[in-house]
Amino acid sequence: MTKLNQYILFVFVTLEVLLYNRFFAVQAAVSIIEYLFILFVLARDFKKGTLYFIAFSLLAMGKWSYVITEEIPFNFWGLRFFNFSVNIFLSLFIFLRLILKYKKNIDFDFVNRNRLIFIYLVFTFVIGLFSTLFGINYHDDFISDVFVSIPIITSFYLISIYSHKELQNLAVLCIKLTTYSMLLSYLFNIEFEYSEGEYFVLMNSFAFIVPFSIFFFRKYLKKEEYIIQVCVIAFLFITGKIFLSGKLMIIIVLLILWLIYINRKSTIAIAVATSLFLITPVIIEGVTNYVNSNVVLQWKFKQIESGLSNYNNLMLTEGSLGNLFAEGYLIQDHFKQNKRYFVMGKGLGAGIPDKFQLLSVTAGAGGYKIEDLNRNNYHIMHLSLLDLALKGGYLWGALFIFFVCRFFFMGNIFSFVTFILLFMVYYTSKEMILITVLFYRLSIFNNSTRKLI
Repeated sequence: MTKLNQYILFVFVTLEVLLYNRFFAVQAAVSIIEYLFILFVLARDFKKGTLYFIAFSLLAMGKWSYVITEEIPFNFWGLRFFNFSVNIFLSLFIFLRLILKYKKNIDFDFVNRNRLIFIYLVFTFVIGLFSTLFGINYHDDFISDVFVSIPIITSFYLISIYSHKELQNLAVLCIKLTTYSMLLSYLFNIEFEYSEGEYFVLMNSFAFIVPFSIFFFRKYLKKEEYIIQVCVIAFLFITGKIFLSGKLMIIIVLLILWLIYINRKSTIAIAVATSLFLITPVIIEGVTNYVNSNVVLQWKFKQIESGLSNYNNLMLTEGSLGNLFAEGYLIQDHFKQNKRYFVMGKGLGAGIPDKFQLLSVTAGAGGYKIEDLNRNNYHIMHLSLLDLALKGGYLWGALFIFFVCRFFFMGNIFSFVTFILLFMVYYTSKEMILITVLFYRLSIFNNSTRKLI
């Protein structure tokens, strides 16, 4: 079984935090050494070298930690030569070497059972290519989406060469190191800025899932480790140092529903969950009125409160919550004007016009580019389902809903995390694609309806 040296990963994570957004020459030198180390291990043991590459990619401080930074960093995630990502280049190199030299290690059963995903990628590529050639989609948006699609293919192949135990050990180790990195970020006051004057602990790919899932990994951790992990996350929550996105608010609701489902035979569990739903407005009002130390947290809760009071017109709710509903409404309206999109979508590079001026107010600040505003063509959707339906049409959207919901009902924590990643963020970066495929494979390995908590 392929094992990683956890002390090497410990040093990697420590350097990622301590060198964050400073000492750029040192950061670049360290990143080069890290890539040379991977190449060295690859030459001696292909599987171990690839696993180190996967682990480094998932643990590196990436897109979220540099969310408002204009310059691309020199860390493992951002290092570039001649404006080309070293990370992308190495992933393609490993993929080609796997196909050409280590093909026997690939689990083709796993790859082939997911050929519908590859059919979707080919379908949206062809539709997007024609849409671009005929001036419907912008060529730079098309190219951007192509580069996002490639990691989906490479990730399936790279993850397929590892066993259940190897991937589970990797996931648990990454969870522990992510909690450590967040604590280190807090202790050394090395944090990222989200809005003016608001700072949060650094985030890697695992930081999206750890805050809501750590409590359910107790069977995979030693008792002392579990207590420490939970205490650290709880402390960072209480101090307001974990960034709470609008998506995390939705995840909390989905988590409660999931707990009800897997404990559906327990009257006490259902009673507790129902009570939480009933007092949700009280909780929101209390946080809105009394949590003054965290402007972002207060703002997110105000969005929810506004949505609850204006549920008949949710797309007018301020912030990212309103954007989600506005995007869905605009896609529906756009498809009504162009009936063929219902079936075919617009392919890679797809965008929608902001006919009712619902998205323009947050261009440049809410995930939309200023260029989208100038073109009146909004390319990035804030929910996986919306992005997929826009590119592939409603048929693919319906298949995606069926595909995703299966993981909700599998009943284990790996499948629930997979459900959240697929539903929310899988398409936002190559690292999120990688972690989604990792948990997807683990959820299949762990497919069970037994009660885990």
